[in-house]
Amino acid sequence: MGRGFTLLEVIFVIAILAVLVITAVPRLNLSPAGLDAAARKIRSDILYAQSLAMSRGVPHGILFTAGGSYILYQGSPATPITDPLTRTSFSEDLDRFYQTFVTNDYQVEFDLIGQPTIGAGGNVVIQNGVATKMIQIGANTGRVTIP
Repeated sequence: MGRGFTLLEVIFVIAILAVLVITAVPRLNLSPAGLDAAARKIRSDILYAQSLAMSRGVPHGILFTAGGSYILYQGSPATPITDPLTRTSFSEDLDRFYQTFVTNDYQVEFDLIGQPTIGAGGNVVIQNGVATKMIQIGANTGRVTIP
Protein backbone atom coordinates (compact mmCIF):
# COMPACT_ATOMS: atom_id res chain seq x y z
CA MET A 1 0.00 0.00 0.00
CA GLY A 2 1.10 3.58 -0.63
CA ARG A 3 1.96 5.88 2.23
CA GLY A 4 0.22 8.99 0.86
CA PHE A 5 -2.80 10.91 2.12
CA THR A 6 -6.31 10.37 0.92
CA LEU A 7 -8.21 13.17 -0.77
CA LEU A 8 -10.54 13.37 2.21
CA GLU A 9 -7.63 13.94 4.61
CA VAL A 10 -6.16 16.70 2.43
CA ILE A 11 -9.53 18.48 2.17
CA PHE A 12 -10.00 18.20 5.93
CA VAL A 13 -6.57 19.77 6.64
CA ILE A 14 -7.23 22.60 4.14
CA ALA A 15 -10.59 23.29 5.79
CA ILE A 16 -8.98 23.51 9.24
CA LEU A 17 -6.27 25.86 7.91
CA ALA A 18 -8.93 28.04 6.26
CA VAL A 19 -10.81 28.38 9.55
CA LEU A 20 -7.58 29.31 11.36
CA VAL A 21 -6.70 31.94 8.75
CA ILE A 22 -10.20 33.45 8.82
CA THR A 23 -10.07 33.82 12.60
CA ALA A 24 -6.46 35.06 12.72
CA VAL A 25 -6.53 37.76 10.01
CA PRO A 26 -8.80 40.20 11.91
CA ARG A 27 -6.49 39.93 14.91
CA LEU A 28 -3.40 40.97 12.96
CA ASN A 29 -1.98 44.29 14.04
CA LEU A 30 -2.54 46.63 11.10
CA SER A 31 -1.72 49.70 13.17
CA PRO A 32 1.40 50.81 11.24
CA ALA A 33 -0.69 51.02 8.07
CA GLY A 34 -3.40 52.94 9.92
CA LEU A 35 -0.87 55.33 11.42
CA ASP A 36 0.69 55.99 8.01
CA ALA A 37 -2.74 56.59 6.49
CA ALA A 38 -3.64 59.01 9.28
CA ALA A 39 -0.36 60.92 8.83
CA ARG A 40 -0.94 61.24 5.08
CA LYS A 41 -4.54 62.37 5.65
CA ILE A 42 -3.43 65.03 8.16
CA ARG A 43 -0.71 66.25 5.79
CA SER A 44 -3.21 66.45 2.96
CA ASP A 45 -5.72 68.40 5.06
CA ILE A 46 -3.05 70.86 6.25
CA LEU A 47 -2.04 71.46 2.63
CA TYR A 48 -5.71 71.92 1.73
CA ALA A 49 -6.10 74.62 4.39
CA GLN A 50 -2.93 76.28 3.10
CA SER A 51 -4.15 76.22 -0.51
CA LEU A 52 -7.53 77.67 0.51
CA ALA A 53 -5.78 80.54 2.28
CA MET A 54 -3.75 81.30 -0.84
CA SER A 55 -6.59 80.94 -3.33
CA ARG A 56 -9.22 82.85 -1.34
CA GLY A 57 -6.92 85.47 0.21
CA VAL A 58 -8.37 84.83 3.68
CA PRO A 59 -6.57 83.09 6.57
CA HIS A 60 -7.42 79.40 6.87
CA GLY A 61 -6.22 76.96 9.48
CA ILE A 62 -6.60 73.65 11.18
CA LEU A 63 -7.16 73.04 14.90
CA PHE A 64 -6.14 69.73 16.47
CA THR A 65 -7.44 68.63 19.84
CA ALA A 66 -5.58 66.08 21.93
CA GLY A 67 -7.40 62.83 21.67
CA GLY A 68 -7.91 62.61 17.97
CA SER A 69 -10.02 65.13 16.14
CA TYR A 70 -9.45 68.27 14.12
CA ILE A 71 -11.36 70.88 12.14
CA LEU A 72 -10.45 73.06 9.20
CA TYR A 73 -11.61 76.65 9.48
CA GLN A 74 -11.67 80.03 7.79
CA GLY A 75 -10.66 83.02 9.89
CA SER A 76 -11.24 81.41 13.29
CA PRO A 77 -12.02 77.94 14.66
CA ALA A 78 -15.58 79.18 15.26
CA THR A 79 -16.18 79.17 11.48
CA PRO A 80 -15.36 75.71 10.11
CA ILE A 81 -15.20 75.37 6.36
CA THR A 82 -17.50 73.08 4.42
CA ASP A 83 -16.13 69.72 3.34
CA PRO A 84 -16.58 69.62 -0.46
CA LEU A 85 -17.27 65.88 -0.31
CA THR A 86 -19.84 65.66 2.49
CA ARG A 87 -21.16 69.26 2.48
CA THR A 88 -20.83 69.34 6.27
CA SER A 89 -18.28 70.99 8.57
CA PHE A 90 -14.79 69.84 7.64
CA SER A 91 -13.73 67.78 10.63
CA GLU A 92 -11.99 64.46 11.09
CA ASP A 93 -11.96 61.86 13.83
CA LEU A 94 -8.68 59.96 13.71
CA ASP A 95 -10.04 57.02 15.69
CA ARG A 96 -11.19 55.50 12.42
CA PHE A 97 -7.51 54.92 11.56
CA TYR A 98 -7.05 51.97 13.95
CA GLN A 99 -7.23 53.86 17.25
CA THR A 100 -4.91 56.67 16.16
CA PHE A 101 -4.96 59.84 18.23
CA VAL A 102 -3.29 63.26 18.41
CA THR A 103 -1.06 63.60 21.46
CA ASN A 104 -1.21 67.38 21.79
CA ASP A 105 -3.45 70.38 21.10
CA TYR A 106 -2.11 72.27 18.10
CA GLN A 107 -3.29 74.99 15.76
CA VAL A 108 -1.78 76.21 12.52
CA GLU A 109 -3.13 79.05 10.40
CA PHE A 110 -1.91 80.24 7.00
CA ASP A 111 -1.98 83.71 5.45
CA LEU A 112 -2.67 84.61 1.81
CA ILE A 113 0.86 83.67 0.70
CA GLY A 114 0.78 80.31 2.44
CA GLN A 115 3.01 81.17 5.39
CA PRO A 116 1.96 79.96 8.83
CA THR A 117 0.97 82.86 11.08
CA ILE A 118 -0.13 80.75 14.05
CA GLY A 119 1.68 77.54 14.94
CA ALA A 120 4.67 78.23 12.73
CA GLY A 121 7.40 75.66 13.01
CA GLY A 122 5.24 73.20 14.88
CA ASN A 123 4.60 69.49 14.90
CA VAL A 124 1.49 67.36 15.02
CA VAL A 125 2.28 64.13 16.84
CA ILE A 126 0.01 61.12 16.40
CA GLN A 127 0.26 57.66 17.87
CA ASN A 128 -1.69 54.46 18.14
CA GLY A 129 -0.21 52.74 21.17
CA VAL A 130 2.39 50.91 19.09
CA ALA A 131 4.13 53.61 17.07
CA THR A 132 4.38 57.40 16.78
CA LYS A 133 4.43 59.66 13.72
CA MET A 134 5.14 63.36 13.43
CA ILE A 135 3.88 65.82 10.82
CA GLN A 136 6.11 68.91 10.67
CA ILE A 137 5.10 72.39 9.49
CA GLY A 138 7.99 74.64 8.44
CA ALA A 139 8.22 77.99 10.24
CA ASN A 140 8.69 80.36 7.30
CA THR A 141 7.66 78.27 4.33
CA GLY A 142 4.68 76.33 5.62
CA ARG A 143 6.19 73.21 4.09
CA VAL A 144 4.46 70.11 5.47
CA THR A 145 6.56 66.95 5.82
CA ILE A 146 6.35 63.53 7.41
CA PRO A 147 9.93 62.62 8.38
